[in-house]
Amino acid sequence: NDNFVLEPFIEMFHVLAIVLIIMIFSTRLKSVKAMIRRDYTRNDVIVCLIVFLVVGILSTLLTKNLGHSSANVRTMTVMIAGMFGGPVIGIPTAVVATVIRFFMGGPTALPCAVSTMICGFVASAIYIWNGKRFLRTTQSAILMFLFIGFEMLAIIIALPNRVAIPIVLEIYAPMTFVAVIGIILFKLVIAETRRKVDDTPVDPK
Repeated sequence: NDNFVLEPFIEMFHVLAIVLIIMIFSTRLKSVKAMIRRDYTRNDVIVCLIVFLVVGILSTLLTKNLGHSSANVRTMTVMIAGMFGGPVIGIPTAVVATVIRFFMGGPTALPCAVSTMICGFVASAIYIWNGKRFLRTTQSAILMFLFIGFEMLAIIIALPNRVAIPIVLEIYAPMTFVAVIGIILFKLVIAETRRKVDDTPVDPK
């Protein structure tokens, strides 16, 4: 019984691990470090956009079947993209993830696609509101928790209760767990990278 309860969380954590590993390795790129330092060029923005587009596509396509429903970490990736790079990175990432999710089909295609697009705009707006900085760890976790709840609400509103309720019951807890854990870990990596970047002398060349 314990294995049955924990299995959805473990399955989702596998997906999260793959996406986070790519994100963490991307923080070693010069362009990503420049974005973290907030001393970047247009080329740095382009490189970061490409990174998040790739991660956005991957996090949308990598799904796990939890009972009769599928789940992924798409919303977390879009949220991170928006709060990391603002509208220039967050909105294109949201658009690509939205289109892919919609054409993947299924009963939740429309509400999930719409909530993904909204996520990109919300995260980008928060980036601007917060002085072009990633939110603090606790704030990020709360925002992620609330937005997964919003996505579940969108599913309930868009679908008949006999379809929506079983889906939400199957995916809500595992998706919330990995999304909150994922954004916390990414924020910690960003903070550590920022500390190292600030301690590293800038090459005068």
